[in-house]
Amino acid sequence: MKKLNFAACVAVSFACTVAYAQNDPTQDLWEDSGNNTEIVLPSSATTSGMLDIDVTSVDANGNQTDFERALQINVTDAEDFMSVDNGASYDEMFMPVLVGHRASNVEEGGAAITIMGTIENELDEAELLNAMMMFDVRRSTGGGMANSSNKEAVQNQDLFLWRNYTTELMLMDVDGNLGLNTSSPAAKFHVNGSVRFQNLPSGSGTSMLVIDNNGDVKKSSFPSSVTLNCTDENFIPKVTGTDELGCSQIQDDGSTVGINGISNTYMSNPLVLYVNGDGQCTGNWYVTSDRSYKKNITELSDALRGIQKLRGVSYSYRAADYPEMNFSKGTSLGLIAQEVEEVFPELVITSDQGYKAVNYNGLVPVLIQGIKEQQSIIEQQQSAIGALEDRLSAIEGKLGVSGESRNLSAGVFSIYPNPNNGRFTFNFQLMDLTMDTRLVVINSSGEEVSASRLYQTEGKVDVNMSNQASGLYIAEVLQDGKVLKTIKFIIE
Repeated sequence: MKKLNFAACVAVSFACTVAYAQNDPTQDLWEDSGNNTEIVLPSSATTSGMLDIDVTSVDANGNQTDFERALQINVTDAEDFMSVDNGASYDEMFMPVLVGHRASNVEEGGAAITIMGTIENELDEAELLNAMMMFDVRRSTGGGMANSSNKEAVQNQDLFLWRNYTTELMLMDVDGNLGLNTSSPAAKFHVNGSVRFQNLPSGSGTSMLVIDNNGDVKKSSFPSSVTLNCTDENFIPKVTGTDELGCSQIQDDGSTVGINGISNTYMSNPLVLYVNGDGQCTGNWYVTSDRSYKKNITELSDALRGIQKLRGVSYSYRAADYPEMNFSKGTSLGLIAQEVEEVFPELVITSDQGYKAVNYNGLVPVLIQGIKEQQSIIEQQQSAIGALEDRLSAIEGKLGVSGESRNLSAGVFSIYPNPNNGRFTFNFQLMDLTMDTRLVVINSSGEEVSASRLYQTEGKVDVNMSNQASGLYIAEVLQDGKVLKTIKFIIE
């Protein structure tokens, strides 16, 4: 057998003259065809290896390298080549790698490497060929020869692997399971990711494909005869009997899913889900509200004023007049959409028929801001009342009225409403009416602004002080000039 030792030239082309007898232990078993384009092996060659190429791992300068290229085939007018390399990374190991390398700029494209099998026309009609191209894996103790008798099927190793550099794209394991985007296929065809079918032919049959909890696709047979009793457009069928399918409460018109009815007539804000009737949720209902999704964020103002314009009402639906709406029975609590629209138009949508719906969830921020505004008013009033009480204590000191005299248990007295607009009712119940009893009102300056005489032990007195300024006032009950009771009230 002829051996070639590539010590300085690892790229073999047929335009390169090779010294056949460089390390010639025997006569040549091959010869040049004479036109420098091919090598002819004589028919008398009977050795097990017709051509044996040994590679010394040195570069063009004679330096030792870890890279081994057994054969490289070039053409004279391109930088592309095909080579047989040793892909092993360990000493005394050979892992053959067939490489096709593209380097030239070809406008018409082309692959880096193509594996092609061809036959003559008459062979295409023959029945002897197993296939045009065959990929065979096996384990063998016969030196790796294809015709070795000591060969059998691979028992443990994966059979085929397709990669994009280090990313595994497709793998066939030893059992013939093919996996896409998975290195451990659990079925004959295992896809880890999305699957799309396109341009499927129409047809009929008695079975359908179903998916179990593990994601396995299985065939499930239809009953021998199924009656479809649902002919209403867009309704999703459901099993109503052993061999019957009827209409469910779910509809799908392609843009909106409806339960117990469907409506997508709110064109200003088309609905994806429409529920006609009551519902209940045993978990939580969340509305997306992340700051990242929002812009033009502005704090609400005059929320309390807007809330005061709304009416909370109780009502009953006109269920008999609108049976298709499936209104709930009994008394409901809520708002009137038209009234909400006048104050908060952002919370109301209108259908093509003119019917309105309210976004009750959108009222939550309004109520929160209204409570904050109301709390600010309360705190301001508390501060003002504190200041007025300080002034009242000073006035009482000037009048000689002590806290004890104001709390004498001489009867029951009250003023309603308090605060008021200057018109109020003084309710009283006296323990004794033998003495001269009067109701006197003084302002924060200690001036008497109103006086009434009480002629009975129990009753009420309507007082009109609407001409007085807003502020804190004191109502005093006097008997023979002695203060029995004092009551503070505010005119707004």
